[in-house]
Order: sequence, then C-alpha cells, then structure tokens
Amino acid sequence: MAAISRAFCHGYGLETDVRDHQGDVVISHDPSPSDYGVKMKHASSPVEVEWVLRKAISHALIGDQAEWAKKPNLKIPLAINIKSDGIGSMIIKALENIDIGKFPWFAFDMSVPEMVSYIKLSIPVFTRHSDIEKFPVLYDQAHGVWLDSFSWPVWYDNKDIKEHLAYGKYVCVVSPELHGHSAEKVESVWRSIHDSGLFRRGFLL
Repeated sequence: MAAISRAFCHGYGLETDVRDHQGDVVISHDPSPSDYGVKMKHASSPVEVEWVLRKAISHALIGDQAEWAKKPNLKIPLAINIKSDGIGSMIIKALENIDIGKFPWFAFDMSVPEMVSYIKLSIPVFTRHSDIEKFPVLYDQAHGVWLDSFSWPVWYDNKDIKEHLAYGKYVCVVSPELHGHSAEKVESVWRSIHDSGLFRRGFLL
C-alpha cells in the first residue's frame, strides 16, 4: 500500500496486478499457494483491492501532499492488469464505493473473451499493440492502446503513436527497461517522444 500511496501523493499514475482470491479481488501478480491448498509458513496473504485503494487515496488527498489534488483538471491514471478470468463484475463492485474521481482507471492484459465481457460491462479497456500483437483486438471498442515492444530497437515510432491519438485513443507506452534494455536505450526512446511534442492529453507513460 505504501508504494501506491506515494505514487498518488506525487501525482504519478500506476499499474498494478489484480486477480481473485477466496472470493475477493486482490492485488497480486501470482496466485497464492493457498489457492491450490498449499500451506506455507511465511507466505503473505494477498491484500484486497478495495482496502488498498481506499487507504492510498485517502492518504493522498490529505495533509501537505494534497496540493496536486486541488488542481481540478489533474487526473492520475490507474492501470489494472488483469491476471485471472471472471472478475470484471468483482472489480466494479470493489471500486464503486471509492471516490476515484481523480483516478480514472482502465483494465488491460485480459484474454480476448474476457475483453469482450469487460466491454459489455462498460469497463474501459486498453488493447495491446506490440511487435508480437501486430493487430490490436477490438480496437474500435477500446478506450486506449497499451503500446509495447519486446525487441530492440523498438518497432514503433512517433508516427504510430500519433495515429492512435488521431483515432481518439489514449496511448500508454511501456518503458523499455521493463524488458531489460539499458538506460541509454530507454533515454533515446523517451527523448524522441519528448522532442516530438507528444507529451499531451491522451498520452500516458
């Protein structure tokens, strides 16, 4: 929770993994051993999404750290990485009682059948576009694009980003260091994007 709270306090959006665990939606990348009936002495229990976000948002909106929250047009995106199927309705329920007006959220990385169900539930979704996923699925229905590159050099250029923006899509570019690329390579990508003037509304990092 501390990391999420710090991000919100400083006006940074974030990405977090969400899955189901014993009837709740929790923040966790991997399944808990207890989901498979395995007992581990020092295993930590996954934390419920609603509890974490409620605490983190409450902390971010109070005290000296809250100056950014007074800016009416500032929005802090929350990217929810879906790690298990069948939890769309559970996510809606977990978030419906939290004041997330300044924290617009979207879901991504779910299976294609799940993506269809999320769209039917009116959940904002981002579709993936990468050197492997060359044709973004359900592009017209998606709110935005999760732009990624598993190879180097990155396959996309600023023209690709501009085209997505021109279609009215939000664009979230995955930073290359997540795939093990050097700081110099990462800087070259961000420098190119920065110099092109793409840092504007609709563009996410």
